[in-house]
Parts: sequence; C-alpha cells; structure tokens
Amino acid sequence: MLRAVLAVVLAVALLGVSLPALDEARVKRTDVRVGSELEGLADEMRLLQRGDAAVPSGTPGARVATTFSVPHRSWAAAGVEFVSLSTTDGGRARFGWRADGGRRHVQRVPDVRLSVAGPSDSLVLTTGGRHRLHLRLVRTDSERVVVVARPDV
Repeated sequence: MLRAVLAVVLAVALLGVSLPALDEARVKRTDVRVGSELEGLADEMRLLQRGDAAVPSGTPGARVATTFSVPHRSWAAAGVEFVSLSTTDGGRARFGWRADGGRRHVQRVPDVRLSVAGPSDSLVLTTGGRHRLHLRLVRTDSERVVVVARPDV
C-alpha cells in the first residue's frame, strides 16, 4: 500500500515539474510555425511586388489568393492570441503575433510596401485555422503597394 502511495506521489511530482517545460515547448513551436507562415507570406508579397505590373488603385490587376495557417491550441502547440498584418509609419509591412503564454513578436518587412483593405489599418487574426487572404498589387504615388484583404470577411 505504501508503495502505491509513493508511486502516485512521485508521478504527480514528475507531472508538476514537466508541465511548465511542455508549455514552453508549445509556445516555442507555435512561435516558429507562425514566424515561418509570415515569412512565406512576405515572400509571396515580394514576388508579387517585383514580378507583376502594378495598376492604379481601384483597377483590377495582379492578384494572388493564398492561405495563412494559424495553429490551434493542442498538446503540441500553444494557441495564438493574435496575428496582425499592418504597416510602419513609412508604409512598410509589419507583422506581429503572440502565442498564448508567450511574448509579443514583431517582424518588419522593409522591402514590401503594404496597405490593408477594409475599415482598419491592420488585419488581425485571432482564431486558429486556415485563413484566406488576397494580395493585390496597385500603384500609388509612383510606388508599388501590395494590398492585403480577407475575401471571406
């Protein structure tokens, strides 16, 4: 009987010690996945900006439909508080995210001019899953600007 009690106490102690390490690993994995997704999105923006003809704003032109995957909370990954696509004061792309229990990350993309279509100056994703995004290339003030929009919102 004493052995069974000691085994249970030991198991609970080991679980208590390992849970913080598991949480940290989940946050790290989520940070890596989101950072990788955002780098892929930045690459698509660069290709669009460099390779296609820009048209005046309001005119149909080069457009790319893409998906962005935000991790769900699971045993292997932390959830995500938010992923944001916005611009710096100079109109350059800036991405931000925070995994549940993690710290805020900001990734600037200085070689991409970005504009967000819609009522806000940033596009914020707060739910896990696959999100459809449309990237469109326009010309404003003699600059090539990638406009990002969510077609399903």
